Amino acid sequence: MAKVQILTFQSIDGYMVEGCKEQYPSLYDERAVLYQGATFILNADSPLSMLMEDLENECNDAVYLIEALPRNESIINTMLQMRLVDEIVICTVPVLQGNGTRLFRTCIPPATCWESESTSISKNGTVRTVFRKIGPFDKNRV
Repeated sequence: MAKVQILTFQSIDGYMVEGCKEQYPSLYDERAVLYQGATFILNADSPLSMLMEDLENECNDAVYLIEALPRNESIINTMLQMRLVDEIVICTVPVLQGNGTRLFRTCIPPATCWESESTSISKNGTVRTVFRKIGPFDKNRV
């Protein structure tokens, strides 16, 4: 079955981080691995109708990847609202930005439950966590 992934680089205070390749090269190595493993790279111009059709095809084992960048924030939040996202890879960079663009809006209905599949900490202090969607929000799971 197809899988939709979000890759995001964020600061400790939750803002999207761009342009930290020189300071955190390992993050960009991780990014390259995810991009190489993806069947399709999505962006702000990707038609969600095509994605939805592809996801309905049970024989499809494609991996769809979208990187969280300010220009993709709107489509990513729409994908989350439509419950199209299966996995979120969050790379937290040890900086406090204080401002910027947040990927996750304060209210993203409908609520869903996620589990942490893996977490790793690099020598330079970046934290990489992979979350997988497990289903609709259930207050008994928390």
